[in-house]
Amino acid sequence: MKTLTFFLALLMVAGCARSPEKSYYTLREPDQRAGSGRSVTPSYTIAIEALTVPESVDRNKMVTRDAQGTRMEISDTARWVEPLTAEIGLKLADDLQKLLPGVLVSTPGQATTPLKPEVSIAMDIRRFDGTLGQGVDVEAVWSCRKKGDATTVQSLSSVHENVEGIDHAALANAYSRALSRISAAIAKSLPSCR
Repeated sequence: MKTLTFFLALLMVAGCARSPEKSYYTLREPDQRAGSGRSVTPSYTIAIEALTVPESVDRNKMVTRDAQGTRMEISDTARWVEPLTAEIGLKLADDLQKLLPGVLVSTPGQATTPLKPEVSIAMDIRRFDGTLGQGVDVEAVWSCRKKGDATTVQSLSSVHENVEGIDHAALANAYSRALSRISAAIAKSLPSCR
């Protein structure tokens, strides 16, 4: 009888235990998420028409590489606030609008204006790896094309950013900085697409 009582008590304690709290992270900066609140007529429009990421990281849960670099770990508690592809698309759009004042940028599946975009961008992210407390590596092949022109400008961006901390927030910030560097490379190449 004592064993049964002990077992039932143990079950009650286990049932009362709380599951770990989930934390949600974004790649966007606070001022980017808030928006300006003012209406501006764009000087021209850009559409990020295609954006792909590796299947291994294309999920809401954050994926990290272990310190040895051989094992991927999927966190049950650290998650992206949006699906990763959407997060990356919004971050790139925010950055391009910040770097190119007067430009309106749409992401895949999002309408900008009734006007057709003057420049379209396609991006294939081939690497999106991060190790807690160490760094992140982002590698992307991207291209831009002027409306009505069959010629595309294509480039490869490979970026490493150190992680300034040991938690998932520091990892998200490093990814954000890496994507900002890729956005800057895209913005610099856009005159050849227009």
